[in-house]
Formats: sequence, C-alpha cells, structure tokens
Amino acid sequence: MRIPVPIDFALDDNTKQLKNCTDAIDAAVKLHQAAESLVIDPAQVKSIETHMASIVGNFVSREATGSTAAFSAASLLGVLKSIDD
Repeated sequence: MRIPVPIDFALDDNTKQLKNCTDAIDAAVKLHQAAESLVIDPAQVKSIETHMASIVGNFVSREATGSTAAFSAASLLGVLKSIDD
C-alpha cells in the first residue's frame, strides 16, 4: 500500500507499535487529501475508520497470544473489498 513511515519506524522493531501503525495510515490519508491526490472517495476514507477497530483487534489478539502467523491474504482482501464497496 506504500504508506510512508518515519525512518526510525522502518528500521527499529521497537517503534512498530500499534499507535504508530495507525498514525502512519492516518497521516498518509491526510497527506494525500491535502495534496488533492487521494485516490479513494470520502466514503472509503470513512470505511477505513470503521474497519480500523477490526484490524487493530486482529493485530492485538495475535500479539497477545504470541501468534507468528501472518494475516491471511483472504482476510486482508476482505477488509479491502469492504472498504471499496
């Protein structure tokens, strides 16, 4: 998705905290809105906010259980399809 992040986030695993991840997504959306280069419509922006809780919940549950399995492609595609719809 090519979401820009600060260099310390990219290089330091200790900075890859949940809040920093959601802040990066939010900042990318706001940056593209300000530059008038956002390719998603306002309804899709709202949908990101709606689904953020589900994405965060999934991430936290994996962290809490020590799961090393990645998010499944089907799950991520489902979230993206819902945002697109």
